[in-house]
Amino acid sequence: MAKMYVKPGSDKELEKMSTRLVQVQEEFHKGLAQIASMCGHLIGLELTAEDVKSGKVVINTLEQMRSEIDTLKTQFRKFEPGAIIANTTAEEETWLREQTEDIRLKPFALADGASMKGQNITDISANIPTNADCKATTTIQIINYMDESLTCPLFDFARGTSFGDIPKVIVGCTSEVVCFQGDSKFSSGLCSYRIGTSDLRLTVKFAAGLNGKILLGLAFTPQNVPVNGKLYSFNSGRPPRPDLKFMYDHELTSGPLDSLVQHRNLLAKAAMYGGPKAVVEVSVMEISFQRTFEDAITKSMEIMRNQGGKNFKESVVYDEVIPPGIKDKLSCVIEITNLLNVPLEKPTRYIQNCLHHNLIPSTVLPFTREIFYASDNGDSKTCTNTIRVLGIFTYDIQSTDLQLAVVFQNLDREGNSYAIAFNTMSEVLETTKEMMGTLLDWREWKTRPDRRFLEAGHEEASIQVRNAIATASMTTDTKSVLRILIYSL
Repeated sequence: MAKMYVKPGSDKELEKMSTRLVQVQEEFHKGLAQIASMCGHLIGLELTAEDVKSGKVVINTLEQMRSEIDTLKTQFRKFEPGAIIANTTAEEETWLREQTEDIRLKPFALADGASMKGQNITDISANIPTNADCKATTTIQIINYMDESLTCPLFDFARGTSFGDIPKVIVGCTSEVVCFQGDSKFSSGLCSYRIGTSDLRLTVKFAAGLNGKILLGLAFTPQNVPVNGKLYSFNSGRPPRPDLKFMYDHELTSGPLDSLVQHRNLLAKAAMYGGPKAVVEVSVMEISFQRTFEDAITKSMEIMRNQGGKNFKESVVYDEVIPPGIKDKLSCVIEITNLLNVPLEKPTRYIQNCLHHNLIPSTVLPFTREIFYASDNGDSKTCTNTIRVLGIFTYDIQSTDLQLAVVFQNLDREGNSYAIAFNTMSEVLETTKEMMGTLLDWREWKTRPDRRFLEAGHEEASIQVRNAIATASMTTDTKSVLRILIYSL
């Protein structure tokens, strides 16, 4: 037992100390009782303060309690600063489906729009007339759980046309229906609504055959991408992306089918049943994350300062310190800050057109900043007449199936540019020149949430998968600085 040595004093001082010790003892037993009660609750025991104090705490299933505590720890880690809510694609889909159900079960004052005519979607579908020239139909019910309205409807009909009145606006917390008549064999096309005044559209791809086979696609498409045959033939490809899931045309199936897409805080879910009179139910909603951007950055940076993360010195302006020390004509200093609660590890790289570069750090620890660079002076054998610094590097995000990929290029005569992306490691085996070319494709949708390609000096690039966000910006100098920040909401 610990001993306490007290400097002799007055009786009053000893009396105060004795009273305080009694209070501390009572507080200790009270706290112990609360802990025991919580543990007992996990395994179905009712424990009182007297049980704890008298030593009558009996735990028959200690292993069960430990298991429950480990489960709670795992759940609580998801809410820590820097935590990612889902480690795998399967966990992500489970989490998103839980979000949709939570939102749908909330006490919304959901109203039927004029197009519903007081009927359900099954009755509306059954009432669409058919004849020798029109035997297949598709009925789409769109439920808008958002505050924003869905506006500016656009359609493309591969087989058939619309039937009845088309809702011009689907206001918040309202359900509307859009009907389509096909031809003698198929009903197929695209149905698209703009989301408020944003640069995004909610787009549904559908096909229903006389043989009962169906096809479904769901996406958040850019406002400036035409809703036409080219979009109809677009598919999600590989690696998969969170904002678009279009089936290939040859993937017609007997169903039922469902699809789930996410674009940052927007979530859409679609389910399709049966043919030749097919029914599609689409829900669009907004999800909320545990932390705001400001809260996430503030808390993470505070942890970083307290830990004294490697290479972290707030006072250092790397633009003014490191680049001038590089002798080559062109260089790119990469500064990567990890505000996740897991390390970035297992780096790979492909460096093209430059031979002078220091080693990429093997690990970027949680709440830590690291620096490395690539440079060239035009005298390496790999260089062409144009001096350039061009390369790609990746990091795996520990305990997840996600990979962060970054491309950088300094062109002596054409300026600087960069690309940043989240990949799913199950779809990407290694860093290659082909991946670099894909990420530098300027034709990619600007709204794609999981990858961006930008010229230096423009707005900051921001990408998101699940609740993980990475931002990047690059200077326009010949000795440039590319800053990357990764964190979670």
